[in-house]
Amino acid sequence: VVEARSFCGLPVEYRPRFVAQALASLCEASAAHAAVAWESPLPAVLSGLLSGSLPNDTESNHQFGSPDVVEMADRCRAALLSRCKRGVEAPKEAEATLRAAPGAPKGTFE
Repeated sequence: VVEARSFCGLPVEYRPRFVAQALASLCEASAAHAAVAWESPLPAVLSGLLSGSLPNDTESNHQFGSPDVVEMADRCRAALLSRCKRGVEAPKEAEATLRAAPGAPKGTFE
């Protein structure tokens, strides 16, 4: 679907920011979802986005005043780490990876 940019013959607009934003909202709202997210590849993907080793989608979003995937990754990281403070168990390596990743530039996500 993503590679072909179509689904059942209809065009698809895929932006990584949409996925990151949905995951951030889930992790903010649900401890159960955050616990599952810690056990997935998500912490490594977030770290890759925040460190710049994975591509950003700034040009697709900022022209409309929307945050980009790095800003959403930072929000998702904050949600996961805040869940750790509230009792969600995280693998030590995954937690250390997220804590060590640089944050989105100040003022980019309000």
